[in-house]
Amino acid sequence: MKQLFNGRVADCPAALAAALVHGEGVFRTVLVWAGVIVDAEAQHAVLAADAQRLGLKIAPLHTWLDDSAQALAGAPRAALRWWLAGDDGGGSVRWVAASPLPPDRPAHLWTQGIRVGISPVRLVAPIELAGIKHLNRLPQRLAARGWRPDQSEALMCDADGHLVCGTRSNLFWVAGGALYTPPLDRVGVKGLMHRKIGRTADTLGLRLREQRISPDPLDDAEEVFVTNSLIGLWPVRALDARQWQAPGPITRALFAALQHPLADRMREPSCAD
Repeated sequence: MKQLFNGRVADCPAALAAALVHGEGVFRTVLVWAGVIVDAEAQHAVLAADAQRLGLKIAPLHTWLDDSAQALAGAPRAALRWWLAGDDGGGSVRWVAASPLPPDRPAHLWTQGIRVGISPVRLVAPIELAGIKHLNRLPQRLAARGWRPDQSEALMCDADGHLVCGTRSNLFWVAGGALYTPPLDRVGVKGLMHRKIGRTADTLGLRLREQRISPDPLDDAEEVFVTNSLIGLWPVRALDARQWQAPGPITRALFAALQHPLADRMREPSCAD
C-alpha cells in the first residue's frame, strides 16, 4: 500500500504518522543567535524531562547538536524545532528542522510593550499532560486566529476561566512589588523561559509566586509580561481598556539579568525605533 501527500507518493515514518494522528510526542523551540544554539543543554534537559513523562527515550545532547548543525547549514540566526515522537514499536524517533526567524520585529515591542487580548478558546487537556510541551497544540492554533491588527498575543484561560498562558508564551505579572504567574498543574506549558524567570527572580531577591486568577485581577497589577525562548520577554502595555507601564522596573531588571540575546532591545523608550 502507498501513502500520498498532496497527491504525491512518499514515505512517512511510522512515528510521524503516529504523531499526526495521536499527538504522541514532545518538542522544543530553540533560538539560534550569532551562530549559537541558545541554552542548548537546558533545552535538551527540559525535552528529556517531558519525554520521560510520556515514556519516550531520548538521544543524548551531542546527537541533537549534530542534527541541528546539519539542519542549520551555517545559518547564523534561526528557529530550531526539536521533535521527539513515539512509534508503534514502543520506541521513539527524533527530527530536527531549522526555519528563518520571523521578520525582524520592531524595537517598540520591547521598549513600549505589546497589546494582548483574551481568547474565547479555552485551554483544556488531560491533567497528565500539564506542564509539558506536547504535540497537541490545536487549542493554541485556534486561539491565534482573528486578532486585531495591533495585537501581538492572546491570553488563554482554562475550563474554569482562570488565566493560564499565552498562545505561545508564559504569563507573569507584578502586584504589590511581588512576582506572580499562573500555576501550571492542570494545563499549560512550563517552558524553559518560565523556569529561568523563576531562578532569575531568586537572584534579584524576588520570589515567584503562583496564583490562580481570572483576568479581572490583572486590573490591580503594576506590570505584566510574557516570555518565550524566541522573543525572550515582551512587556504588556494593554489588555482591552487596561493599561500598564511597559516595561516596568521589575520587568527591566528581570530581562537584563536573564542575559537573553535580545535583552539589549529593551532600551529606554527615548531610544525606541
